[in-house]
Amino acid sequence: MMTQAEWLAINEQRASIYQWFGSLFALEQTKEQLECYQNHQLDNLYAVFTELGLSTEVNRFQKAMNNALQDDSVVLELAADFAQHFLLDDKVSTLPYASFYLEDGKLYGDVETKMKEFLESNQLTISENFKEPADHLAIYLYLFAYWIRRSNYVNDQVTVSKEQSIFLENGLLNWLPEFVEKSQKQKLKYDVYPSLSALLLAFIKIDLLLLKE
Repeated sequence: MMTQAEWLAINEQRASIYQWFGSLFALEQTKEQLECYQNHQLDNLYAVFTELGLSTEVNRFQKAMNNALQDDSVVLELAADFAQHFLLDDKVSTLPYASFYLEDGKLYGDVETKMKEFLESNQLTISENFKEPADHLAIYLYLFAYWIRRSNYVNDQVTVSKEQSIFLENGLLNWLPEFVEKSQKQKLKYDVYPSLSALLLAFIKIDLLLLKE
């Protein structure tokens, strides 16, 4: 059993990582956000992934982002990649909605309804600027980051770890592998979003193992 200080530190790091993933899957990146990569403000995050044994996945993402940043039109080019990857129909894009994978290509299905009800029951709201269904991948990631931070107030580390493991297994890993597999087939100008998807899946698998330990 780790100390409370260690528990808090690890949880904050985990929450920040899930929130970072969520921000990249939610919306197109702005000039200001991309400048963080140019200014090496993400180097500590990359180091964490490497320490977790994800050097292959994070190096791929870092290389893809660095390649994109060489483009004077990087904001527009990545926005175009984002649209093609996530926003078109399922024949062109890799849609980031749980219902699509769990309900045979259905959108706004039972999964989305249950997520909306869960958010409402916990008095959580989706930003008005985010015009997407509640079962969007980014919502799962933001929700999990929120849950991790809230668990800092719970002393029973074992119970919290079990509950979070169940969420990862039943809320994400039951459809995310298929999403990532389709993502790898995308023909985009830059490899940013396919590499990000692969990194997310690899990180979740590691996080699940650590929770179970």
